[in-house]
Formats: sequence, structure tokens, C-alpha cells
Amino acid sequence: MKYFTVDRSTGNMDFLDPRILLIKEFKALLENKRNVTPIDKTGENKERAQKEFTFMFLYLDWESPYFKYVEEDRQQAAYDDSGLTEEQMSDPLFLEACKKYDELQDKILELRLLKGCMITIENIIYYLEHVDVNERNPNDGKPIYKTKDVIMEIKNAKELIKTVRDLEKEVKEGVSDESSVRGNVELGFFD
Repeated sequence: MKYFTVDRSTGNMDFLDPRILLIKEFKALLENKRNVTPIDKTGENKERAQKEFTFMFLYLDWESPYFKYVEEDRQQAAYDDSGLTEEQMSDPLFLEACKKYDELQDKILELRLLKGCMITIENIIYYLEHVDVNERNPNDGKPIYKTKDVIMEIKNAKELIKTVRDLEKEVKEGVSDESSVRGNVELGFFD
């Protein structure tokens, strides 16, 4: 399911479907008292919630521009772009909302499969970055990694990339189809 859209005029995150606010973890982030700032003394502008939802989208969502980043880099980029403070990042309500958002994403079978593939690819990349064809077994002096096996894995990388891109395209199309609102109307954050 697609949860957010971005208001092009303001750059703020909007809920694509306001029913998402029925989920207590998200609703809690919108309470006025949590969103009070020196500029917005009532909290009605929801500035903190905007930052929190921005972080969740950038870090956890499959449509994030950072989706293909390794987890640590994705988290850092989301932190940098959201404008949250370290204190806000450790807020229990925010952490619960992040957990719920991730849980909702993981309930979509296709997204879980795609996420699992991306993790496996990260492991393959790590392996290829660290394989040393000159490394020898200290007991018998034979190579730990056979050159022909490493070459075969490199040759297969092109097919792996194509397969994952095709899977990603199918997942995005399938999940987007499921989340479209009647008449392709996009509802705003406060609609």
C-alpha cells in the first residue's frame, strides 16, 4: 500500500489515504502538544510530525529514493533530510510509529520478497568486494576462492541485476495498483 504523497507546493508529506490515521502509532505523532515549537506555540502546523513522517518515508518506504541504499546509509540520509534531532529520533512514540510503518510494509508479500532480495544482493556485493583470489589455505596452500568460480559469479551479476530490476518493477506496479484511490484521486493529509 502506498501511504504518503508529497505536496508539490509545500514539499510536505501528505497521507494518501487519511484512514491511516486510524492507526494509533501514527495518530499519536499528530497530537498538538508533541508538535509545539518556539514558532508554532499551538502545534497546529505539525512540524515535528512532518519531520517524523518524512524520515519514515525516506528510511522505510519502498518508494523512497534511498530504497536501494544499504541500511546504514539509508538511515543516515533519511536523518539528514528529515531535520529530526537525535533526541527526537529516540522518542518512544516515534520509534513505535517507525516499527508499525515497517511492520505494515512487511505484511505485503511482494515487498518482503523484494526487501529480502535486496539484503541478499548486499551480501553478494560484500562477498565480491572482499574476495581475494590470492588468499591461500594455511594448511595446504591451495586457494580459498577458485578463480573460475569468482569469474562465473561476476558473469552472473548482469543476470542478477536484470532479474532484480524486473522484480522491482513488477512489485511497484502491483503495489501501486492495490493502493490507487477510486478515480485516481489523491487525498491530502488533512482531507
